[in-house]
Amino acid sequence: MTPADLGLPPKFQSWQLGQWDVITHIVTSDTDLAIAAPTGVGKSVQYIAAGLLSGGRVRVLTETKALQDQLVRDFGSLVALVKGKSNYECPFHGHCEAGGEEGCPNIESDACPHTEAINTASRAQIVIANYAWHCATQVYGQSKVGQPDMLILDEGHSAMKAVSDALTVELTENDFTRLGLSPPTGEGQFGPAGEYGDWAKAALERVKSRLLALTGKVPAPINQDDAQPAQVP
Repeated sequence: MTPADLGLPPKFQSWQLGQWDVITHIVTSDTDLAIAAPTGVGKSVQYIAAGLLSGGRVRVLTETKALQDQLVRDFGSLVALVKGKSNYECPFHGHCEAGGEEGCPNIESDACPHTEAINTASRAQIVIANYAWHCATQVYGQSKVGQPDMLILDEGHSAMKAVSDALTVELTENDFTRLGLSPPTGEGQFGPAGEYGDWAKAALERVKSRLLALTGKVPAPINQDDAQPAQVP
């Protein structure tokens, strides 16, 4: 099978030595794989080809926008790119994140560039996204884009830090004061992760009560397709 048989762009006229073996190994493997290879060996065409050959839905995660844009340039309509709302220009409010906050009338239609990107991705076999967006869909609920059958972590050396950053919530002393919370400080309170989980569950109810007192309402669940940090009044 040639690159053309898979519908790859004309720039990929033939497989380099060993590429087809890697592609078939990815598709037929029943376990997670880690592939380490130097720049220039064609890693992206191998995993894109494997994704196409698998027949399932594929999500490629990257850390940098530069790599996302390169994948779009290299593979064109074979892939769909999803970014955070702040990366899309809103015709009424500057960018889509501001449009969502200010009640843009196009927010649920393809006239909104972010909604159009989400809808396009929901129909695509291969979706390109960053780690933060993917983590948000896993933490805050199912995205309209759906779950992938194959998950590819490009720039994998940065994956652990990218996931950690995406799942980290930072609270300042001022935030604790506004929300009426006591931070878990003092000797004896720094223990297993489960202890922090217990503290967070108890704190969540206090936060809800505090936000209700401050604003008269509890904020709605975060939009899973573009989760943004909650703003403290």
